[in-house]
Formats: sequence, C-alpha cells, structure tokens
Amino acid sequence: MQVHSVCRGCRGGGGSSGGCTMLWCVFLCLVITVVRGQLPLTEDGIVVSNTGIQVPLGRSVYLTSNELRIRVAEGDRCTVTVLDIDPLAQLPGRLTPTSFNCNFGPREVVYSHFGSRNPPTDRVRLQCTWRCPSSNWKVITRNVPIEVEKLMGVSTPISNRTLEFAYDRETETCKVTVLGVASAAALWCHHERQQHPGDGRLRRVSDDGRPLPPHRGDQLPNRDYIPLVVEIFDQTGLVVKHEYFQPATGRQATKQEKRAANAELQLPPVHGGRPVCHDGRHTRNIGCRRRGDPSDYLIFNLTQPLGPGKGYFVSTDDRNQPITSFYQQDVRQLKIAYKPPPEDADTRIVVFVAQVVDQDGAASDPFTMIIIVKPMNTMAPVVTTNTGLQLFEGQSRSLREDRNLRISDENNLDDVKVFVANGLRHGRLVIPGGKKFFTPAELAAGTVIYEHDDSDTYSDNIVFRMTDGENEVEFLYPIWIYPEDDEPPILNVNTGLEIRKNEVVEVTPFVLSATDIDSDDASIRFVLKPPFSVEGQILLRQFQIPDDPESWTSANGVFEKVTTEFTQNDIMDGKVFYRHIGPHRQDFVIDRIYFQLLDNAQPPNESDMKEMIIKVAPVDDQLPYLYPGTTLQMDVDEFQLTEFKRKVLRYTDDDTDDRDLRYFVTVPPFDTDANTPMAAGTLGAVNHRKLCFKPPSSELGLVPRILQFFFDVQDTSGNLLTNQRFTILLKPVDNKPPVITNGGINILEDGITIISTDNLDVVDPDTDSKDLVFEVKETPLHGILKLDEDPMEAGVGFTIDDLAKGRISYTNLGDDSTKDTFVIDVTDGVHHVPIKMNVNVKSVDDEVPQLVGVTGGVLVISIDVEENSEATLSPDALKATDPDTDDMLLTFTLDKAPIEGLVLRNGQQTTLFTQAELQAGLVQYRHTGGEVGNIGRNDSFSLMLTDGTEQFLLSGNRIDKIFVDVTILPVDSEPPIVVMGAPFEVLESDKAPILPRHLDATDIDTEDVDIMCMILVQPKNGYLENISPAPGSEKPRVGIPVSSFTIRDIRLGFINYMQSVHKGVEPRQDQFSFQCSDGRNFAPKLIFL
Repeated sequence: MQVHSVCRGCRGGGGSSGGCTMLWCVFLCLVITVVRGQLPLTEDGIVVSNTGIQVPLGRSVYLTSNELRIRVAEGDRCTVTVLDIDPLAQLPGRLTPTSFNCNFGPREVVYSHFGSRNPPTDRVRLQCTWRCPSSNWKVITRNVPIEVEKLMGVSTPISNRTLEFAYDRETETCKVTVLGVASAAALWCHHERQQHPGDGRLRRVSDDGRPLPPHRGDQLPNRDYIPLVVEIFDQTGLVVKHEYFQPATGRQATKQEKRAANAELQLPPVHGGRPVCHDGRHTRNIGCRRRGDPSDYLIFNLTQPLGPGKGYFVSTDDRNQPITSFYQQDVRQLKIAYKPPPEDADTRIVVFVAQVVDQDGAASDPFTMIIIVKPMNTMAPVVTTNTGLQLFEGQSRSLREDRNLRISDENNLDDVKVFVANGLRHGRLVIPGGKKFFTPAELAAGTVIYEHDDSDTYSDNIVFRMTDGENEVEFLYPIWIYPEDDEPPILNVNTGLEIRKNEVVEVTPFVLSATDIDSDDASIRFVLKPPFSVEGQILLRQFQIPDDPESWTSANGVFEKVTTEFTQNDIMDGKVFYRHIGPHRQDFVIDRIYFQLLDNAQPPNESDMKEMIIKVAPVDDQLPYLYPGTTLQMDVDEFQLTEFKRKVLRYTDDDTDDRDLRYFVTVPPFDTDANTPMAAGTLGAVNHRKLCFKPPSSELGLVPRILQFFFDVQDTSGNLLTNQRFTILLKPVDNKPPVITNGGINILEDGITIISTDNLDVVDPDTDSKDLVFEVKETPLHGILKLDEDPMEAGVGFTIDDLAKGRISYTNLGDDSTKDTFVIDVTDGVHHVPIKMNVNVKSVDDEVPQLVGVTGGVLVISIDVEENSEATLSPDALKATDPDTDDMLLTFTLDKAPIEGLVLRNGQQTTLFTQAELQAGLVQYRHTGGEVGNIGRNDSFSLMLTDGTEQFLLSGNRIDKIFVDVTILPVDSEPPIVVMGAPFEVLESDKAPILPRHLDATDIDTEDVDIMCMILVQPKNGYLENISPAPGSEKPRVGIPVSSFTIRDIRLGFINYMQSVHKGVEPRQDQFSFQCSDGRNFAPKLIFL
C-alpha cells in the first residue's frame, strides 16, 4: 500500500470590506490509499484538479468536478473520506457527507459555512481509497482498519463502514468466523444481527472463562490483527466461496511507548560452551523483553545462518532438524540447544547475529552473540548414548545405560558423578539413598528413576552436569511425555447469557467453551442433564442439509432441532443457540442449563456437573387483552346519551396499568343491517376520562338495531391489539303497539250511526292517546264515512278525540246490502295497525205481508234473532180482527216447532198463546242451537188457530196458516284459536316466511283471514316484514318492520322473519310475543320461538 499526500488550494481568497461579498477559501488536502493493487500514485496521474472552493459568508456551495476531480480507471472502486483528525480543520464550516464516491455527481457534496468571519480559510483533509480489480479478494470489498483511542479503551465498531462483502443477498448467505479455538465466533454479515457475539466486542478470556481487561498498562502492543474467514453459502447450505483476511486494529503510542525496542533488549553475559553433544541454552544465557508484548512470545531470529563447521541450533522436540528461530518460552523451558560441529579442532569462537521480533512484526536492532567451542578433552567424561526418555504421563521410567543414557570415561569412570543442574520442571529424579548425584554404575543397575508428576505436559528436560573430579561437562537430557486421556475436559469459558424474552441467541465460544489437555477440544461433548430447563431450549441450527432431515425442521432456509447434546465443534461452527420459550413474566428470570463435559476416551471422562446461567430480561411484547367478564356489548335506549361502563368496555395488560391503555376508534359506529341503514350515532368523550355513545336523532322504529364500531388498544410499550369490535344494541323506547277494540257497526238499512269508542277504541301503553292518529285506508262500498258533515276519502285522518266527541259517522246507502267494510290504519308514530271495520246492515220490514197457497191463505213473516238470544214476536205482524170473535181471544197454536230454538210465553216454553199475550210482548223466540258461525243460520216454525171455525182476517183476507221465518244472526263472542306447529328455522343473516304450518288461527264466528295478530314484544335479533303492498298502495313493504299481521297474510306467505342482528353477537335463537284478535275478542298471549 502506498500513501501520497497532495495539497492544493486557492490563493488569497480573503474578503473585501464594505458592500463587497465576503468569500472564504476552502483548501482540500488529499491522502491517496490503494488497497491490494499496484497503481502508480502521482499527483498528475490521480488528482486531475484540486483548486479549492470559494464560499460566501454563511452560505453553502456545492463541490463540482471543476474544483475536485479524481481519475478513476474502469473497474476500480474509489471512495473519498473526510478525515477528522486535524483539530484546526473544519472550524468555520463543514464538508458533507463524510464519505462519497470519487465520481460524485452535482449537488452531492456541499460545504456549509457557519457565518464566522475568522478564520478566513479552511483546510479539509480527504482520503481517497482505491480497490483495484487486481486484488485477489472477490468477496471482501472493504477492509478498513479499526482504531482504539487509548489504553483500556474500546475500538470503533466493526460495521459496514469497516467491512463490506459482495454476494447475492437474495440467494446467498454470508458468515464471518473469527479463527482460533479460543475465539472462534461466527459473525453474520447481515447488519441487523446485533446479539452476536455478546455485546458485539471481541474479548480475551482467561483459562477459567473470566474476561481479561483489554489493556494492562504496557502489556499489549499498539497493533493487533483479527484473523477472520468469510464464507458464502448457497441456498442448500454449501460453501461456494471463502476468503481469509485480517482486519487491523491499533492505537497511537504514547511518548513513553515510542522508545526503540532494542533499548529494552537485555543480553546477559555469554558463558563459553563445553564440548558436549548438546548444550541447552536457558535464561542465564539469553533473554529479552519488550514493553507491550508478553516476553514468552518474543521470537529470536537468526538473521544469518551459521556457516559450515560452526554447528547449529536444534529443538529438543526434533533434535535432527536445525532451526533458525525460536520463542523465548522455548528457551525458558530448556528446549533450545546448540549442537557443535563434530569435527575436532582447537578452541574456536562461533559468532551469530540475531534480532528479536515481537507479535506486531517489529524487530529490534541486530545483536551479536558469541559461543566459545572448546576442543574435546579426551580424558573428560563423555555421553556416548543420549536417546532421551519416553513415557506416559504419570508413569516412572528408569534411566538405563543399555537403553537411553550411556556415559564413558577413558581413565576414571568409577569417579564420574552426575548431578542435576537444571530442568525437572514436570517430574523428579529418584536416586538411591536420596543422594544428589548418581554414578554410571547406578545407571547400569537401572536404579535411577524419573517420575512424571502426572501433569498435562508433553515434554520435560534435564540439564545434567557430570564430573570425574577433574573435568565437568553439561549436557541436555530430553524427556518426551505421551499424554494419557485420564482427565475430564475443563470448562474454561462460561460467561452465561443475558437475553430478552423469546429471543434466540447463539452460544458462541465467548459464552461457552471447554478444553481438554488429553484430546481434541473440538470433539468435547456437552451433554445436558436433568433437571432440564422449562424456560429455554438448546438448538442446533445450520444451513447445510442434515444427514437425517426428518428429525429437523426447516424455516427460511435454516434447519434446526432441539438437542440435549452438542460438541465444541458445533459451538465453533456457530450452530448452537439458546431459545427462550418460557411464559411472560414481569421480572427478570434466571434460567439454568445443567450439563456435563465428556471427551472421546473409551469410556469417556466426565466432568462434574456444570451449569450455564441465562438471565432473561422481561419484554413487554404481550398485547392488551379483554378483562375477564367484559361483555363488549351495551344496551342503549334511543335518544339516550349512554356512558360506557367498565363492565362492558375494559381491557387489561400484564405490564401496563389499565388506566394507561389507549383506545383508538378505527371504524366509527355503523348499522349492521344493510337492508335498513340508518345514522349510527357518534362516540364522544364527556367530562374527564368518560366515553359516551350518542344515539342518532332519527326515529329508530320498531326493531332494535345492532350498531358496531371497531377499535385498537395500545399499551405504553406500543403493543397494539387490533380489530376489536364493540356491539351496541339500540332499543326503541316506544315499542308497545296500540291495542285495538273493534266492535264493528250494526245499522239499520238506510240508517245513520255515530262511530263512537264503543265501536272502535285504541289504547297504547306507551303513547298518549292524543298522539294516536287514525287514517282511512279503504272507504266503505255501501256507505259513507263522514267527519262532521264532510265525507271522508282514503288518506283522511282523525283522532281518538274525534271519536269521543261523536264527529265520525257512518251512513248506509240503503241498497239492500246486509254487510259492508272499510279499513282504518291507526299509528302511534312507530307502529301501524290496520283495522278492518265490519258493518252489519239490518233490513227494515217495509213490505206488506204476502199471501201464499192455493186453497187457503198462508201468512209469511220474518224475525231476526242473535245467536243464543231471544227475539219478541212483533204484534204488528200478527195483528188482525175477527168479525165474530173478540180479537184478543184469538188463540194461536204451534203447528210446527222450530229446530234451532223454542217458542216462549212469558219465559216458558209453550205451544199456544193468545193474541192478547202477543200484544203484551209475552211471546218470544229463543235461539238455543249454539254458535252459528260467521254467516248465521235460518230456522222456522208455523202457527194456526186452535178452533177452525174461527177466522183470522188480515187486510180482509182469510188467514188459515202463519209461517214464521227466523234468521239467526251470528254474534262475535268467541276469541280466535291460535295454533303453532312446526319449528321455525332461518339461516343467519337470511329471511324465511312464517307459514300456516308454523302459525295459524281460526275463529268460529269470524272470517279466519280477518284475524289480526299484534306483535307485543318485537324480536331481539330481527324483525317481521310484510312483503305485500300496503292498502291503497302498489309498493311492496320489503325491509320495513311491521307490528301486526293478519292470518290472511300468513296464509298467503307475505310475512317473513328477517334475521338482521348477527354481526358480532352470533345469536342462536330469537322470539317474539303476539296476541291475536277478531276485533272484539282476544286470544291468549303467545310466544313464537
């Protein structure tokens, strides 16, 4: 990466005084950075123009390509970033945005001046960054270093401003993983994923899982690198691309830290080496330290290899392989040895040049170290066999002359003694008698034993010093320890989780991790143990198609299953998740997952019981809900302003006080019956925290209406319960129909009668009589209705007061018709009840008696009698004289008795009577035949004189026989008989006719079809309609509720029940009460179900 700085700007740029425009000059300084490419960076090749800009006082000016133009080759990606590192820059104004494309367009970049007159110029530093197509990266398109401002500080976030990846977001998934067993954490490329890992920061942890502080004084370097790998998965979960990279992080060093590394280098005096096979170098010979780096990880690097005949350095881990670099930790552990050349020679000096390299790659100044190689003393003890010792951890093994360690001496082998000079860090040497040394003879006997301390180590070293009393030689004896899998895994990270309710969080290595000195950490198994959690589940989630997909569930391209066992490798692969499934609570909940660690030994080593603690924070994600017992229904009387009570409208919430819940009316009140729409009223707040319903001002009519409105309920956390429905049953106040008394009219032929309240009367329990109105619907055919002296036509109205004052009359036209009818409608403003008035016309006997027969005279007379009543024989019809006898002494005898009744004399049945008794009105005909129906019956009887010598003369004619014709007139004295039969059913929101099989009525003395039924209590969930036209109209009455109907309407199928009340109430049955009448007599009140 090459960096060049190019600064240009306008000159002068001051401002003039007075009325001149004040101009400020802005200088743009560029820092050019190329990422992973070879681009010739010259001012002429990169910056085409950089003239600066002039900005009026307090104004803004857009930057154009005339002031700043950067050459960008095809395929290159170039970004300009405003650097905010100069405290004197951008004081008088600001250049925005802080990052923009090198090929910026017009009106994209603007400099705004803040209005201050000083300073007169501004200088803005810009950084141009190229990403050239020659880069080997295909997925990684941005890799900007992150910064830590100070010691003990936290770096800037790793976000899309520092890392950017190129992949198809519709068909591919991106995952970033931190490399390394102790810190392998997966980071998903989607920016909305905030919970992973933990709080979004990378941390170092100690062996027991506790987070280490980010800085400890001078123990950390100024630079660090995070090894990452990015993987692109296709929709099947297969990796199609992966790239490794290392974002850099660093901080500015303090003045004290800027000291040179070689000033910290410590080179203790070098002791001359003895002519031995291997000479162990340790901290007495060489050591160094560097501020900011752990000393064990400093690297000694030989800058020039030792020449031929000068020997070489080896590691005890592989003594046959020369090395040119090693850690200081290896020196401390006696693993580094110098192997002198095998050639015999005089004393010589071996000089090598080395330098120390820290973890940042910074190197110290080269330094020189001297090794003095002396010639071999043939009389000194010498190690002829040194194969080292191999054993399993915790074992003991003898040092034997014939196997691993042989010592020889040319002249005095028996005087050779071997002492331990150094080493034995992981074991001890057992020498017979507890001596400090051993002899070659004890080696030959195998009594010198090395015992390992059973620690989890792989090697140990012993520096022996042997002497024969005259010469001393030091040599290194290596020991290799083979681990034995006898230790359970150790939990080294267990920070627990802090999550929110119902959240799914990945269990990363920062949260849970284990290690095992004896086996591969990746194969460590985590096995859940009872008691199992009821608050959460451990999940395995992956993009790859599993081997047993039937035991997994798939959603959004991710396979998952609940598990009770997982491995450390699953954790490192980002497959282990914790999902909270517990119920809603208002306080924090502590969940515990109990588990054991198992390795892959046979049988596996098990750890003691462990627990992972999850702290679950409550989340108010619960919707408000209806308070138990709340009906969400209210009955309202028409015209009555009604307050909503808590018992009908109340919601509650587990986390919010009921008084803080907010209600939003989304759909105003509306009528649910589409057949008869009406104004639905309004909601209004009355006084403090009160909600009322104001019904419509229009008349409701007969039938209750179902009004509804919809609303939402929201708690203080914004949880919104939507589409709630409230039902209002709007009931009519005037709901009782008028009660009719219809006595009919009896009139003589060609007569006049006053229609009084005895003939027609109306009583309404909830309406004042003065508000009742009568209206003529059909006029009589054989008479005239008059109001005072004015004839009444259809449509003319009158009141009950007019009836009471005798202003309404009926005049018969005298056309010999015995019956007449007319129809009157009475209403209380809501109910309309038709009344059919029957007129019985009695004929006047104005014809002279007629003689019938051939040989003798027969007199025919007629009388009318009401059923089950009496009629007196008129003396005028039988009045006659006899020239020879006193008229009063004439005696009539019953020749033929009547069938339907009796002839009475003075109240007693008789067969004869005198004319004197007839003249006194003592002779009657009594009907005893019972009900005669609605059309009446006829009866007859005949009379004759008791003495045949007597003569009965009528108008000079001799009368031999009298025939009496009796007309029995019906009397309306019996109430109708109402019959309800088959059950009535109707579909919700539909209509069905009420037919005679459901309801019918008969009356023996009234035409069945004229029976009127009054609805006393209207249905609650619907209404009755009469689809026939009203009297005098041709328009059908569909959809209009009625309060009465006739049996004629039932038998003709005109009466329907309309199920109109159903939205929000779901009724299962309905009923109405009614009473039928023939106009005079009332049947019992009944309920129609």
